[in-house]
Order: sequence, then C-alpha cells, then structure tokens
Amino acid sequence: MIPYSVPEINFKGWREFLTSFFWDDWQEETAVKNFEQELASYVGTHHAVSFSSARYCLYLVYRFFGCRGKKVIAPAYTCIPAIDAIRWAGATPEFVDISLTTYNPIFSPHLNRVQNIGAISLSYLYGLVDNPIPLIQFAKKRGIPVIEDAAIALGARIRDKRVGSLGETGVFSLQSSKLITAWRGGVITTNNQDLYTFLKHHQARQVLPSRTTVFFNGLITGLRKVLSNQMIYGYVLYPLNQIVRQPVASRFLSRLLNQDPSEAIRGESPKKLPQWETYRFTSAQARLALASFRHFDQIFKKRQVIAQSYLRNLREINGLVLPQSKSKLVHAYGRFPIRIEGLNKYKAQSLFATLGVEVGLNYPYIIPQTKYFKGSYTGSFPNALKASQETILLPMHTQLNQADLSRITSAVRSVVKHHRFYSKN
Repeated sequence: MIPYSVPEINFKGWREFLTSFFWDDWQEETAVKNFEQELASYVGTHHAVSFSSARYCLYLVYRFFGCRGKKVIAPAYTCIPAIDAIRWAGATPEFVDISLTTYNPIFSPHLNRVQNIGAISLSYLYGLVDNPIPLIQFAKKRGIPVIEDAAIALGARIRDKRVGSLGETGVFSLQSSKLITAWRGGVITTNNQDLYTFLKHHQARQVLPSRTTVFFNGLITGLRKVLSNQMIYGYVLYPLNQIVRQPVASRFLSRLLNQDPSEAIRGESPKKLPQWETYRFTSAQARLALASFRHFDQIFKKRQVIAQSYLRNLREINGLVLPQSKSKLVHAYGRFPIRIEGLNKYKAQSLFATLGVEVGLNYPYIIPQTKYFKGSYTGSFPNALKASQETILLPMHTQLNQADLSRITSAVRSVVKHHRFYSKN
C-alpha cells in the first residue's frame, strides 16, 4: 500500500528532539526563537510566533482583530478546524463558494451587502493559490484585515511574494502530515508590531504540556515515518488508520494525543476551546521542525517534481479534473487534489485501495452542513458541494519515487476506466 502521507522528519531532527527531551532544560527557548526567526525570514515578514496549533493561531488572530460579534468571510469548503477558530473567537462565518480548480475562496458580489465584517480568511486549501486581488481589494476598501490561512501552503508564491506576507497575518500548520512537522503546532507570521506584542504576551503566559505527552506523540510521528515502508504500511498502519477513524476510538485517542485524528474527516470538533490548544510550543518540537525546515528548498522542489509528474501523465484523461496552474502563481502542493467527475469519493477510495494506493478524503462535507451550522445557512455553494462529494487527494510526500508515481497514475487510469464502464451500464 502506497501511503497517502508520511511525516516530513529526518534523522537529525529526531535526534535533536530526543536530546531536547532527555538532556536539555525543558523550558529552554533558544530553539523556538531560532525557528521563528528563520521562518519569518523565509516568508518575508518581520515576525513569527509559534503556538500549539494553526487552529489556535487563527483563534488568537481573530481575537486581536476584535472579531467577536462580527462576521468572518470564509470558504464553505475547508477544514473544520479553520472554522472552529472563528466560533471560539465569538465570530460568525459568512461563507463564500470556492474555485473547483484551485479550491480557494472566490469573491461573491453578495459580500458588498454584508455588514459588520471583522476579517477575511484567505484560505489556500491543499497548498494551492489563486488570484487574491478581488478579495484583497474588497478588504482594503472596507478596512478589513486579511488573514492568510496558509496551513499547508508554505513556500507558495503569488507574484513575487510568498504566502504569509500578503495580508495582515499568515498562519501555517506543523501537524504531522504538513510540509514540515513538529508533531503538531502552528506559526503566525506578521509585520504588525501591535499584533506581535499581543501574541508574545499570550505565548509568555502559556504552560508547557507534559513531557509524557510530547514524547509519546513525537514517538508516534517518528514511527509513522519508520513504518512507511509499503509492505509494513499495508499490513500495519493502513488497517490501524481505519480503526482510529471510528468515533469511539477517535474520542479515546483525542484525550491521549491532545488532538482528534479523525475530526477533519467527520466534520466534528470540540464545541469550546480545549485546554490542549493552549499549551506552549516546546523546544523539542522546534528542533524537530527546524531540522526539516533547513532542508525545505529540497522538500519543496521534490513536491513540485511529483506534482508535475501527475499533471504531465494525467492531463489527457477525460473526466478527470486536476489542479490548475496560472501565470505568476506557484502552488506549494501541500496536497494533490483530483476529481473524477460523477464518482463519489468514498467509492473512489475503495477502488484505489484495491489497487494498493491510499488516497485522502478531505473533506466529505461543506461547513454549512456540519454540526454547529446546520440549518443556519440557506445560501448556495455548488462548487463547494461538488468538491465535498468528489475530491480525493493522491499521495504527496517526498518518499515517493518514480516507480510509485507510475503505480499511482496507472491506478488513476484504472479507476477512471472502471467508473466509465459502470456509469454507462
């Protein structure tokens, strides 16, 4: 079984994680500061501040900009944690539809009639980018801050600027399936000095998670890397993944792991801000992430090579929709989404599994239909709905080789052929 994702960690990062955990001062902050400074320099901002998750980062940003009681413009199709941050900050999402080729939010004329807008969430879903000018111009005209939700878009560029430096602030994720990982974590980038002061104040007040929690989760992340061999993965981790996505197992693991491994698939999340979201980002996590980040140019390049291989070998298949590239835009390809028109994603997942390829289902819902918003929205989001029903994510990680890519593209052709045959009969 070819894994859908593999944690982006290396031996040096793992060694430094253990060194920090067992021998260094647990409260030593040098590694955290170094990581923040290097990330800010790469993105092109003056400041970067790290926290326990990208979701908590967004929550703090919405609080700073006074979004309580206001509306936040957000895509109807995105990851549920991105909307949790809006809820927890006391704001209400105002949904817009998405592009079916880049999955980014698109400007809707109805926004001109919306009052009391606190912020705009410029979401680069799947690490893809699109032309943000209409939304940015709208925000500038109304004096609304633009928040770049760049969770898996590190390295992506719009014209000559990297994402995370275009709006008032950008947010990146360090969760285990992202472009670089610290087990979990999030980073806020900004040039806004007042926001930076606000964030540092909150960071200084945070308490450390237990050593046991960090070590256990770091160990699991490392084992996921070690056990990503396709034979081992197929017989061990793949079946285990199916088990932990079940609601009972997921709720148990959320207490053990300080995160719910299946909430993004189920579209369910905590009603209130959990305590684990408020823990400090540790030096051990910073060292794990920094070791990979210092090789990020190679990581980014490899992902570009994989994406171009997919695009080159799959673009002629009728009924298959691939990500669209545009001039002066560079995708990060945090994920590689495809749609086989008319084929339900759960059916597609089953077909790919029989061919030895694990695919991602993110996300089998649109946010207006999830638990906390169901019945509250009557708007039409046809693109978001179609994406939620058909979009699957092909394997995208730096352990893929040419033989793997050939197997995956062959599997795509087989699934499309199967779908065509049965849809005609």
